Amino acid sequence: MDVCGGGYAKLMVNERKLLDVITEKEAREVVRYTILLEQAGLWENALDLMHALSMEGAFLINGSPRIDDPEGKRSQEEATATGEMITACMATDCDEMEAICSNVINYVKNGKKPERWTTAETPGRARERYQESKCDKTYTQANEEAVKAREERRKRPPPRIDVSSGSYERKMMKRLREIPSVRMAFAKEIGAKVAGEPPKASNVLCPGCGKKSIWFYIDVDRMTTARCNHQNSCGYWGSLYDLARVIN
Repeated sequence: MDVCGGGYAKLMVNERKLLDVITEKEAREVVRYTILLEQAGLWENALDLMHALSMEGAFLINGSPRIDDPEGKRSQEEATATGEMITACMATDCDEMEAICSNVINYVKNGKKPERWTTAETPGRARERYQESKCDKTYTQANEEAVKAREERRKRPPPRIDVSSGSYERKMMKRLREIPSVRMAFAKEIGAKVAGEPPKASNVLCPGCGKKSIWFYIDVDRMTTARCNHQNSCGYWGSLYDLARVIN
């Protein structure tokens, strides 16, 4: 899937601020990685996706695997390089980055690729608005808080659901996306292997390629979707609700 295509060619002629610090190939990779991140988290606001992208850059630099390489099979140097590219972009023109994030959200949600990834209708003053909305924390502080929040969410029982409600399917979709205890129950129901910290469900039959290659996180602070390990040959990904409907 060519997610950059002709739109990026036009970007290179008229918008070169990001390209002052990264190459054209790296710029394409940043867009692709931002799409992967949005597919995982489904943020609805461009600034929220920018925050997530900034944190992802820090995670990668500090040793986390790429989001499309959960088993860490690629070299750490590659993950670190991706983190450095993201961090470099976040330190440049925030208006361009907000436009990219806005376009990525629309692309993932509606399948519409923009003419230019760095052009979108945004409020402007992205740098100021981004700084005002973000809380400055070190990687260690953010990681410790994330671990604590994950542990608290795992212990929290899901709220009761009205099975007679006309919005039952929508509520189930939301529960599978947002509540770790419901995701854990689903993982056990489909016979997944759950291990690691944060816990990850794996060894689930893929609806796309028929192999036991589907995995997803139990916690929801980094990625909520289910993915096939064979991203090049299969590429399946979807919500846990979509997976449940296919399996059942």
